[in-house]
Amino acid sequence: MPSCSWWSDGIGRLQPWDETPWGPESPDPLTVATLDADQGGGLIDALRRGSVDLKVTSHPTTDYAYDVVRHWAGAVPADPTWRVEPRNLSRVDVSFRNHRPGTANEYRYDVWDGWSAGNQLTAPAQGERTDWVTSGTAWVEDAFIPTETGQHSLDVLRYPHGRTH
Repeated sequence: MPSCSWWSDGIGRLQPWDETPWGPESPDPLTVATLDADQGGGLIDALRRGSVDLKVTSHPTTDYAYDVVRHWAGAVPADPTWRVEPRNLSRVDVSFRNHRPGTANEYRYDVWDGWSAGNQLTAPAQGERTDWVTSGTAWVEDAFIPTETGQHSLDVLRYPHGRTH
């Protein structure tokens, strides 16, 4: 399989494309390793000194995911740092059980003060995953394969801490 490395002179990781469900087939046809400016600079310096061996491990799917949110009323505090702790999380065991392999679209949106926000992602249509979500938060969830099947939460869901859901 062909591979490519990209680096960015900006802050944070380069997102060469976003793998939206409406974009190219996932996983992407080209393995991409993203580097921030410091990592890219270090790689360029090493390449200038000679050849470099890189070992890359690809994980096109994940066994776990985190959906964490923090809301503030009125204004964001001067120091918005929030460290998630086990007491803030609930475990949700997720199972994708389509009758055949494929790519599903899924999302979990948090609902707060009448608004919802989230991000739709792709997931394997068959498989298991452990999700960790902010305890007590109101969530709306959806998983579907366009033109084939879907499962949608009809009510707002809350996952209390201390139980596996």
